[in-house]
Amino acid sequence: MSFGNVVLLLIGLGLSGLAVTPAAAETPVPLARAALPPALVFEDFLQAEQGGTWPAGWRALKDDREARGVYSLTGRGGHPALRAHARGNAAIIGKEFSFDPHQHPLLNWEWRAIKFPSAGNEAVWERNDSVLGVLVAFRSGLLPIPRFIKYVWSSSLPAGTVVHVSGRMKIVVVESGEARRGEWVEARVNLAEDYRRLYGAAPTRVMAIGLLTDADDTRSEAIGEYGRLLLHQFLPPAAQGSPKPTPLR
Repeated sequence: MSFGNVVLLLIGLGLSGLAVTPAAAETPVPLARAALPPALVFEDFLQAEQGGTWPAGWRALKDDREARGVYSLTGRGGHPALRAHARGNAAIIGKEFSFDPHQHPLLNWEWRAIKFPSAGNEAVWERNDSVLGVLVAFRSGLLPIPRFIKYVWSSSLPAGTVVHVSGRMKIVVVESGEARRGEWVEARVNLAEDYRRLYGAAPTRVMAIGLLTDADDTRSEAIGEYGRLLLHQFLPPAAQGSPKPTPLR
């Protein structure tokens, strides 16, 4: 299924303004802070260094003009990134890439929260806005409708909270609050293990990864930046190291 169809499903699921029920906080599966295994670069936003304004291969949901008003490449401080600035609106962008989360279960990225949506809360329909969000779409067997995990930096929900939106949408709070506002923060999640514990089944192939910074429900403003996103393998301890990541393209 193309990303265009995936994002149409997001509209149907109401991702930008979803009525949700808060779940009790769940402790994420701990990940060792050892040296990362060999990686593939899903996105590094290096086009910012050549004066680019839009990342190649990324597509906008529904309204390209609106998305380009929210997202733009930046190389401030020598740190290539995608800057997101939502002004009372929401725009999802995504990049297609199919991979097996059994082979590359670890997704890690950098992000920086600058301005939080006012009173944002992913567990409340009227306030379901996040300064930063990484959305992963998984195939769902023979069914045309995928399953989603959305990882967010929440304004208010504690890190580790899981919001069980529906049988096909889960929100996981990776970072919370303003204590690290303005700092580049590394996030690392285990896609395979998260899928198992959230959906109670073996993970299927990933179809695409999307980004969403939104401030439409709170009618406020949200500003943040996304750094490079990497996919990692798990190898035997003796073989682990930190080689240079391999670009996908």
